[in-house]
Amino acid sequence: MSSIAPILLALAQTSGTPVTPLVLPTAQDYALVSLPPASTGAATVKVTRREGNDQLDCVPSDIVGGTGIALASCRLIMMKMGWMSAIRGRDGHDLTVPIVRILWEPAPASFQGDFGGATPIATDGRPPMEDTADPAAADLQSDYTVRLDASGLPRSCRITRSSGSRKHDDTACLVAMGQRYLPALDGKGQPRETQVKSWVRFTDRR
Repeated sequence: MSSIAPILLALAQTSGTPVTPLVLPTAQDYALVSLPPASTGAATVKVTRREGNDQLDCVPSDIVGGTGIALASCRLIMMKMGWMSAIRGRDGHDLTVPIVRILWEPAPASFQGDFGGATPIATDGRPPMEDTADPAAADLQSDYTVRLDASGLPRSCRITRSSGSRKHDDTACLVAMGQRYLPALDGKGQPRETQVKSWVRFTDRR
């Protein structure tokens, strides 16, 4: 399983001021941890190994939304990242699960993307911006499908609906390939490959 470690290791590596990655659960994640779909809140979680054995503990902090949010946050991270503790790095030491913040906020009903069971991560720690499209502006949209490996790392991108501009389509795939995700899980709870279907919208204000 060591081949699926690099993407999560990257979350733990920071340069300059440390940033806590922000995990953005999808509707599938709400179902995965049995959290009511309208629930909102956030929690920072840290997973540690008990000294002398392999048992893991999850410690939530900075909780917004109560006990249910705290429990759901720990459950999600233990399911999607707990396996890291069973892997040894190149230096021979056990890997550690990076500290992350989970932001529980249901996607708007208008959102038509499909993350294929993967969970998007804002590595800069910033929540996504709301869509504040200017009705007077001309919008171009490139729809894409990205293949993720079992670590959540994008491996290929193809445009499924062109914006009509090769430049914008190429930029959309560059954006898509730069995204990071927690992996999708198979029926046995093991990380698996998947596809993400989404889009990039370009606004041309003239």
